Amino acid sequence: MPKYYCMKNDTTHRSFFRVKYTFLLFTLTFAWLFCGCANHPSYEFISPKDVEGHYHGVVQINTAYTRSTSIDMEVKIEADTVYFEHFPINQLVDDVLGTDATIAWNSDKVDYKVGYKATLNDDYSKILLHLDPKPLHVFYLENTPVDVTLSKLSVEISADDMGVYFYDNRNLRFVLHTEGVVVNNEAWDKPKTLSFSFSFQKQS
Repeated sequence: MPKYYCMKNDTTHRSFFRVKYTFLLFTLTFAWLFCGCANHPSYEFISPKDVEGHYHGVVQINTAYTRSTSIDMEVKIEADTVYFEHFPINQLVDDVLGTDATIAWNSDKVDYKVGYKATLNDDYSKILLHLDPKPLHVFYLENTPVDVTLSKLSVEISADDMGVYFYDNRNLRFVLHTEGVVVNNEAWDKPKTLSFSFSFQKQS
C-alpha cells in the first residue's frame, strides 16, 4: 500500500515570526526615543522666543580714564527688541553738555531700545542675540537771550559680538559701546568711548 506524506505548510509560522520581530523592533525604537527625550527634557521644546521676558541685573560702565561703576537696572525683551526704560548714558551727556545752567535735559529717563534677531546655538543650550543698535538721541533745552531752543545730541552705539542667553541659569549677557557723539549735526571734538557690560537674570 503506497504511503502518502503531507508537506507541512510553515507560512503561518513565518507570518507569526515576522509580526513578532516587527513588534520587537518598534518597541526598541520607541524605547530609544523615549530615553533620548528623558535625558534632554527641555531641548525638545525650546525656542528662540524663550529669551523674551523681564530681566533685572547690573551694568558695569567702563572708560579708558576713570574707574568702572556698576548700576542696577531692568530691561524688557519682546519679539525683536530689547527695551531700556533708562539707558545709563548720563556720564557721557554731562561731559558733552557740561553743567551750564542754561541747558536742561531729563537725566532721570533716557528711553532706548535695541533691535535683535535670536537663534539657537548648535547644542541648544543657549540663545544667541544678533544685536542691531541704532543711535541714541537725547533732546535738551538751551536758553538763549532770545528764546528757548530745543537741541539734539546723538550717541553712536555699537554691539560687541552677540548677546547670549544661557538656559541653565536664565542669565543674559551682552556688551555695548559708544562710538561717537554728534551735537546739532556736528561731531563732538572730544570723542570718548564708554563700554556697557550688561548681566541680567530673567524674572519672568
